[in-house]
Amino acid sequence: MGAAALGCLGATLAACGSTSTSSTGTPASSQCQPGSGVTAVAATAKYRMVIDAGPVEQMYTPAQVAAQHLTKGEEMLGGHMVMPSTGMEAPGQMGMAGATNAQASPMSSTPMMTSSTMGSSTTMSATLVPASSYRHLEVHICDKSTGTAVQGVYPSIRLTDHSSANMTTEIPIAVMEGIGSGTADLHYGNNAIMPPGHSFTITVTVGNQMAATLLRVPS
Repeated sequence: MGAAALGCLGATLAACGSTSTSSTGTPASSQCQPGSGVTAVAATAKYRMVIDAGPVEQMYTPAQVAAQHLTKGEEMLGGHMVMPSTGMEAPGQMGMAGATNAQASPMSSTPMMTSSTMGSSTTMSATLVPASSYRHLEVHICDKSTGTAVQGVYPSIRLTDHSSANMTTEIPIAVMEGIGSGTADLHYGNNAIMPPGHSFTITVTVGNQMAATLLRVPS
């Protein structure tokens, strides 16, 4: 990813189900290594998770990467992308079949759909916000015993904005690799609404494995 976009208020790893709060014991050769923009490293009983946020990324199908000889951006293997938008259509959408159907599937961008939970009331809405309020949120998940990026899972990523009455957003999952990086860079996430100065809890769940961390976006 690009330059750091988030500052960390503190890393609080949630213990839930089979979750472990330790972030140690990962092979040095792990494909989930901190990099520029990384905000937290979490560990569960099975997985090491690197949660990273930075500037908005453009996401492309494998067909677009090949046809346009692209060298920068995210190659999207499944899911759909969220881009800063006023609701206008842009290239692309594909199902979770991803790499198999990529060449035949168009892609489309969409405004962020939010599930806002306040008290006992939950509402769904399409949120149109300034491009400056978006970040690229991605989660790298590696097997703790081998250090390799985990494939074939479908995590959930929940974003709770403590600066907006604990509004909770379920992040639409896209499966991605940095263009030219291969499966070592396999990760999950999307562009997400994370306004400057706001504090968040990001919760990642894979099966019965859960990790959470507290993050703050610099003003």
